[in-house]
Amino acid sequence: MKVVFLDIDGVLVTDETIHMPLVPVDGDTGLPFRRLGYPQFDKQCVQRLNRITETAGAVIVLSSTWRILPSEEEWERLKRYLSQVGIVAPVVDRTPRVGPANEDGFKTRGMEIQAFLDVHPEVDKFIIIDDDSDMDHLMPRLVLTYWDYGLEESHVGQAISMLTD
Repeated sequence: MKVVFLDIDGVLVTDETIHMPLVPVDGDTGLPFRRLGYPQFDKQCVQRLNRITETAGAVIVLSSTWRILPSEEEWERLKRYLSQVGIVAPVVDRTPRVGPANEDGFKTRGMEIQAFLDVHPEVDKFIIIDDDSDMDHLMPRLVLTYWDYGLEESHVGQAISMLTD
């Protein structure tokens, strides 16, 4: 199985789109940073993600802080929303909030991704698309984006190569 570990803010939600009106949602989303609705997604960034997942035949595992939700109902709502904004690959799971702390006492995203990989041996190829670089030993699998622009055209070929070579 090929997996894209996906961050959202700084990848699909950018500095430009974060200032657009929020998309209203029913009820409290449980998201720690958005209580009135979801931020707008950059349509071009979503299209680029779709090209990556479709070309490589990859699924998505959410590694973003957006995955931290209080209930399964909220998780299902988030997955529906991601589909509504145009993400075509299935969002099959999310990384856990587990793993040992680093020497500073913090759990890094790389640790959380490794914890997922440890219990999912069916993952044979993966990439991480994120605007943070706290990936520890998984840095070679990172497609690093930037908050200002998100997932750029130059990232598409790199990501596809990493998933298909």
